[in-house]
Amino acid sequence: MFLIKSCLITLLCLISALAAGEQTTSGKEFQHTCSVDFEKQIHQDILINHCVACHTPDGEAKHTHFILSNDPGLEGALFNEQVIFDYDKPVEIIRKSNGKNHEGGKLLEQKNLSFQYLALFIYSNFVIEE
Repeated sequence: MFLIKSCLITLLCLISALAAGEQTTSGKEFQHTCSVDFEKQIHQDILINHCVACHTPDGEAKHTHFILSNDPGLEGALFNEQVIFDYDKPVEIIRKSNGKNHEGGKLLEQKNLSFQYLALFIYSNFVIEE
């Protein structure tokens, strides 16, 4: 299972690099391409643009364990990053963003670059037990 996830992360990095028009000729360049800018690619592009519509203290999803800050700045990004790190099943964030067991429906298609960055961030930062 670990090998499959490692291959998935590598594939996501390659797709992200190709989508960004970057060439990956060396391991160092590839590693740089593989990094995720949480504030821009996760906080702004996904959490602020999609999730905070419901996942705030006053939103429709206020009964969940995934309550975010709607502050688009750095302070909000730091808060929301901690929410993800405190979430008991981070892989569920990926599944729910794709519409699986999510009352809010599908927010991101798997082929969407934002979805790929989210998956890369989760799989790179957590030990996932399924």
